[in-house]
Amino acid sequence: MTVNFKLFKLCTRIYYNFLLGKINNSIPKLNINISGIELEDRLLIIFPLDEESFRVAAYSFRKLIEYNNSDKYTLLINEDFKNLFYFSSPQIIYAKFNNKKQSLIYNKEYLNNHNFDLVINLNVNEYFQIYKLIGNINSKYKVGIQSLLSNKFYNIQYKVDSNGTTESAYQNIKLLLGRK
Repeated sequence: MTVNFKLFKLCTRIYYNFLLGKINNSIPKLNINISGIELEDRLLIIFPLDEESFRVAAYSFRKLIEYNNSDKYTLLINEDFKNLFYFSSPQIIYAKFNNKKQSLIYNKEYLNNHNFDLVINLNVNEYFQIYKLIGNINSKYKVGIQSLLSNKFYNIQYKVDSNGTTESAYQNIKLLLGRK
């Protein structure tokens, strides 16, 4: 019963913020050609906020630096996992997440001053602060894991496996990025 109440509370907060204009839910239509997505500006990848999911995502994307345009990647990572993150990127933003207070503290100035062609959310769990962040970033493409509220935020969605694992969704996201 508490899961349903938490989901109801999350939905209520999101729709309330839509009405107030604090979250932008305009998702542009997209066309993807055979060669994939070419980045004009930057790409933002939001890594999972919980440790178990973070470890899976970090392992799945361990060769991220080998991808085309990897110099344009910006990674948003929970500060608690700084020591678990074992590959480098030109731009890493560490965020402090407090699950009890539902707060996310990060370098908003950097995100506001850069244009992103693509925003990828690797979180399987739903977090109000992540949805608020994604809703307020102007981006051509927004990619995430399919969930109850994902239609409001993503124009590309991937499903988790029937057993609840994310590896196939992450594999599809890597295919979207393309490789050298």
